[in-house]
Amino acid sequence: MIVPIIMAYIGDLTPPGQEGSYMGLYNMAMFLGIAAGPILGGVIVDHGGTRSAFITLAGLMGIAFFIILLFLPAHRPTSKTHIAHSPLKKSSRLDH
Repeated sequence: MIVPIIMAYIGDLTPPGQEGSYMGLYNMAMFLGIAAGPILGGVIVDHGGTRSAFITLAGLMGIAFFIILLFLPAHRPTSKTHIAHSPLKKSSRLDH
């Protein structure tokens, strides 16, 4: 349920015409995390036990929370140019 919300948020915040590159960066980070997570989790469990894996995860989640809190805008841009370039806005029949 989180991925569609993240993708919509990225689509709203990116400059017009750069949506694809921003979405590509997001997908690259997501799949890198999916690939590296089990490997790093296994290394952490081997060296410190199962409890250390959960403690590390909680620490990383806390860091992510503060990064989001500090750097993510509270609302989406309201410029007319961003809305005018939206392909969904052009094809929508609700405007008529």
